Amino acid sequence: MARLHDMLDSQTRKVFPRGHTQALDETLRAEVDARIRGYITLANVSFAICLQVPGWDARLRGALAGKAHLQRWYLQFNATLLRGNQEHFLLQTVGHEVAHLVVWAMYGVRVKPHGAEWKAVMRVFGLATRATHDYDVSALRRARAPFVYRCACPGELYLGGLRHQRVARGVTYFCRRCHTRIAFSHQCA
Repeated sequence: MARLHDMLDSQTRKVFPRGHTQALDETLRAEVDARIRGYITLANVSFAICLQVPGWDARLRGALAGKAHLQRWYLQFNATLLRGNQEHFLLQTVGHEVAHLVVWAMYGVRVKPHGAEWKAVMRVFGLATRATHDYDVSALRRARAPFVYRCACPGELYLGGLRHQRVARGVTYFCRRCHTRIAFSHQCA
């Protein structure tokens, strides 16, 4: 088991620089590091395994709070959500993502991401077994796509720039509800 993680760790440094966390101040980086190390130590003692501390960064964007890259033995966190929900994030989200790595190391890929094995690890960590967060992500949402299209249904459909360009080049899109061809109406101001 240790050899597998040695291999993963060496690959991790090439793909994801270890500890790359430009978006966080030094104190917060140290706190995340300490939490990750604490959860890994707890897993090693509780399950009699020998896992290395994973690499991590805080460059995740959008509404995702965290993501575990299992085969790379690497974690990513959303710096914006971490700063806005620091106490809960450090406790719950960091533990949540470390639990995914622990489950993968113990059981492989043939278990559900938030299944019984993951829930058991979360209970060992003393954390709630929720699969999703309830952080405010309204400021993180992207603006509505700027190109308005219509079909036979009432209302409007919004397409982004890439799909709008494809329509201009002759690609045809159909409404999922009424199955009629959509047509360009106007661009949002």
